[in-house]
Amino acid sequence: MSEQGKNVLILRMRSVSAMDISGLDALEEILGKCQRTTLPCHGKSKLY
Repeated sequence: MSEQGKNVLILRMRSVSAMDISGLDALEEILGKCQRTTLPCHGKSKLY
């Protein structure tokens, strides 16, 4: 997220069937960085 001129971040997590607390913490950190910049955050979930 430090590269200049990048305005899209795509996280493909289709193969992630489970996540531990360290993974959740990392994901929340990425979300926080996006929210502090002008990078919009959109979510799409296909939970069944």
